[in-house]
Amino acid sequence: MSRSVVQALNKAQSNAAAPEWVHLLPIGETVGRDGRTFTVANPQALIASFNADRVDLPIDYDHQNAIGKKDRTGPTPAAGWIKELSIDQGSIWARVEWTNEARGLISQKAYRYISPTFFVEQGTNQVF
Repeated sequence: MSRSVVQALNKAQSNAAAPEWVHLLPIGETVGRDGRTFTVANPQALIASFNADRVDLPIDYDHQNAIGKKDRTGPTPAAGWIKELSIDQGSIWARVEWTNEARGLISQKAYRYISPTFFVEQGTNQVF
């Protein structure tokens, strides 16, 4: 992904369109909004693992897939599917194929942000 792609994404987001590429994770050590730290030390390995699995990753609404079935507050429909990962400008980006419903909700600004869920190694907080 090039700088022009990122600029196009920013323009699309300002027009409230569902972007094709979304920012997932910065490379290196990062502190989240909640104060937790995590590290992406080997982004190439994350992408290789994604490619080896040959499974699209779902983007869901309100983290319903990340909580146990008994604690879910509703169904877990996909808003979209991560089809490809890329490294650009010091971060990992995902190419998303959005559902029609999600495109509408994003264009209406009912949803504006991506909040990725990922696995971290206990003790090091390294993303894997």
